[in-house]
Amino acid sequence: MSDQQKPTQTSTATARKPTPYKDMTSNKKLKFILKLAICIISFGMIFPNVMSD
Repeated sequence: MSDQQKPTQTSTATARKPTPYKDMTSNKKLKFILKLAICIISFGMIFPNVMSD
């Protein structure tokens, strides 16, 4: 029997780190600003998790 263990996949291995605003492309910045505006106008009913993108 081998005492070696297989590496298990954890949530940290699959989790994405959010991209800082300064590192976003212009298209991603525009998309983020539009989603944020829609979220504010709709009082958070549309895109409630906009800050997690």
